[in-house]
Amino acid sequence: MEFLTLTLPNGIRCIHKRVQSAVTHCALMINAGSRDELAAEHGMAHFVEHALFKGTAKRRAFHIGSRLENLGGELNAFTTKEDTTINATSLKGDFPKAAELIADMVFNSTFPEREIEREKQVVVDEINSYRDIPQEMLFDDFDALMFAGSPLARSIAGTARSVSKFSSEKLRKFVSRTYTPDQMVFSAMGNISEKTSGTEAHLKATTAPTPPAPIINTFPMLFFVIVCKIIHFLSSTVFLSMKAYS
Repeated sequence: MEFLTLTLPNGIRCIHKRVQSAVTHCALMINAGSRDELAAEHGMAHFVEHALFKGTAKRRAFHIGSRLENLGGELNAFTTKEDTTINATSLKGDFPKAAELIADMVFNSTFPEREIEREKQVVVDEINSYRDIPQEMLFDDFDALMFAGSPLARSIAGTARSVSKFSSEKLRKFVSRTYTPDQMVFSAMGNISEKTSGTEAHLKATTAPTPPAPIINTFPMLFFVIVCKIIHFLSSTVFLSMKAYS
């Protein structure tokens, strides 16, 4: 497989694979996940991912959600402990619209306070839903033991208490600190030229690369961990972990 890579003037790195298909896929990956949160920001990276869909300087939440859907495309996003990704699937002719939409969401979100208050309950419901998934609960317990003393020990979604304290201003501060172009990678796949993918991948970012706030990721790690939790459920799950190098 041959990939085209380049770095744009604003610092965004791009990777493009040209394939013969009527469908295109693109994603903006941001090197900002739950491990980049400060102690008072538990769940912030995940909440920002939700809030990106709630309005920009020129779009309301409805217009963001329907922009690609009305064209037969799809827009989605997810957050991990390491990063946040906004991705889109569209027909070849709609690729510029998909890339522009992602750009607008990442660089021009306004985080309306009214929408933020509504979204808090959505996220709290999501947090509560994990109680019905023993594997998810065990993963959180596992990380809490394995990475004790590090942001990695905290759950991605946060808690009802931490989420309740979020505000539009706090979200903007988190984005300003972590969503810098030099910490972003734009990927695209489809029957589009590298010129097209590169131009759209610029994402209309006008800010210069800014060094992210240093996050200390050194922490004591347990050598051997077994997680076993008694849950009234039909199946059982056990995790076994040992220290390894990567």
